[in-house]
Amino acid sequence: MRLSFSRSRTGSMALFASGLLLVAVLVVGGVVDYISLITQRQQVQSAADRAALGAAREMQIATRDEERLAAVARLIATAALDNLEDIDVSTRKLEDGRAIQVTITSAPRVFFPGII
Repeated sequence: MRLSFSRSRTGSMALFASGLLLVAVLVVGGVVDYISLITQRQQVQSAADRAALGAAREMQIATRDEERLAAVARLIATAALDNLEDIDVSTRKLEDGRAIQVTITSAPRVFFPGII
């Protein structure tokens, strides 16, 4: 006895498995990108810390010229973040020129959306 096409159940497990595989790939891709973003954030924070320490050292040793401090911070940050693109480094003196704040912004690098 032949079943009609609409009542046939052959292949339903393959359809379910392919849907489940698609969901699993999306979840794994999201997890990989999330971990990548966390790692990039840690790298940028570490580079900002190093740049601030380098600029503070420059303030103690040489001069407190704001352009020179910004150049030192930018050099240290770009050397530490050579794997990222479009890095913007800004500096600001704090506490009447006795401290410096370094802010680094960069476009996040994600892998999974580029594949889709």
